[in-house]
Amino acid sequence: MATATTRADQVAQQVAGAGHGCSDLAQFQKSQFLLTFVKLGWPIPQYAGSCHVGGAEDLQIEVYRDAATVARRVSLRAARLCLQKGLPPYAYVTAGRVLLTPDQRKTAETLAPIVKGRASIEDCKG
Repeated sequence: MATATTRADQVAQQVAGAGHGCSDLAQFQKSQFLLTFVKLGWPIPQYAGSCHVGGAEDLQIEVYRDAATVARRVSLRAARLCLQKGLPPYAYVTAGRVLLTPDQRKTAETLAPIVKGRASIEDCKG
């Protein structure tokens, strides 16, 4: 199995190779997210970073131990976001042990087949 950093680099290269950007992937320092994730009870990613796609849109890339941990992270984040009224829908792509979180639903739908993943939306309506 590829290291988390290698896997994140592979995803960024897939996205860039398809002409959507992401050549500026930068890894977050754990100090940037660790306390928040621990406080919220979210799983800690083995890799977390972001790049820009489609010009200025931010794409967050997180790599976890396995797909089950990704599913847990998505579920916990959606539950947290749904407690807050007035937020836009939460768009994301799951691809094995990788979680992609773009700003826009359309971007999630565009990137999913590129990374051989599945785009989903949590709109907190059900």
